[in-house]
Amino acid sequence: MAIVSTLLSHPLFKDFRIAAGAGGLHNDVHSTGYFEWEEDLDIVKNFRRGEFVVTTLYAAKDDVEFAKKCLKLLINNQVAAIAIKDLYYEDLPDEVKSYADQHHVPILFFSDLYVDDIIVAIRNELSDNLHTTLSNSIFHTLIFDRSQNALEKEVLLRKINAFFYADTVFAAYISKKTDTTVISPAAMSDYNKIMEELRDAIPLQLQGTAFVHSFAAYKRGMFLISTCNTSNPAIAEAFQETLEGDFFSQELFKNYQVGLGSPVHGFTDISNLLLEAIFANTSCTIDEKSCCRFSNIGSDALFFANCYTPYFVKYYEDILNALSSTESSTSALIDTLLNFVHNSGNIEMTAKAMFQHKNTIRYRMNKISTLLSIDNDIELYSNMYIFSRLYHSRKYLDVFFEV
Repeated sequence: MAIVSTLLSHPLFKDFRIAAGAGGLHNDVHSTGYFEWEEDLDIVKNFRRGEFVVTTLYAAKDDVEFAKKCLKLLINNQVAAIAIKDLYYEDLPDEVKSYADQHHVPILFFSDLYVDDIIVAIRNELSDNLHTTLSNSIFHTLIFDRSQNALEKEVLLRKINAFFYADTVFAAYISKKTDTTVISPAAMSDYNKIMEELRDAIPLQLQGTAFVHSFAAYKRGMFLISTCNTSNPAIAEAFQETLEGDFFSQELFKNYQVGLGSPVHGFTDISNLLLEAIFANTSCTIDEKSCCRFSNIGSDALFFANCYTPYFVKYYEDILNALSSTESSTSALIDTLLNFVHNSGNIEMTAKAMFQHKNTIRYRMNKISTLLSIDNDIELYSNMYIFSRLYHSRKYLDVFFEV
């Protein structure tokens, strides 16, 4: 599945002209079809919701009223967009344009392309569905190639959606806890369902400000990239609150975790924004929360941003190796450490969670203290907490840093 604006950003469609229905540029495209001769009931039966319809309006070339009727029937069927080759019509009556605007169905005009070329190009795009090689490549470059300037970043991001605004950019990273390396085939239909069912739930207008949105897959989940045509921080905050309170709280997101990056102005800091959304997603995945902002993940912001630097890698591996020495209880020691942290340092709760006696947990804690050569409780607990966050986060972050 693709969206209209993504298709229009393809070089093949660079000369398409938008005549009406610009509010529907975020419409999902499920299929493509050619309209040429159908009438009334045939139109109703043959053209489905989400279809990108291409036509020359040949059957109505001498009858404007018939053209108006056909186009309204297509719009009523909630097609994704209507592209008209301007052989017989170079414009449309205001009545049709207004109808397209009201129903958020873009009407486009083009001149030189062959209809078959358009249909084939769209079908090729649709065959790659949400999890495309293109979007993975784009996001990987945006995040990790820090040599790019703002213009180069903008060019890349506009390959996702050519209609993005540059004033304020938002990013949310959405994933399932069960998908640790890629979106599983079983989950792919669920991600597509989110895009299909919630496209109309994301606000396109808020306090007089226009927004443009796109979903795009990356690694083990997908980004929701949103942009608006203002730099007003109050609008940005209101939009974030709307996402958290109205959008991501819906039942459809019940089994997902969502991380929100801190909004940026322009495309210079897009790398940080995308990475922040991933880190926030990782934090709430570990804590089994549904949604959180990067600004609220506390010390995780520091841990995750540095966990693949040489010093953090050495720190993590030193503790892992110390607890993975010649002891026969290696696995038990790590499990005890993780459970102890998860249960806020409560011996009784840890013992209950592990189906062990309290004295067994105390013995293992002493063993951990000895192996790490730490005899100060505050220092021990601090190191255990940091290790546990690194341990859990690596399960989800390794795929991004390609460890």
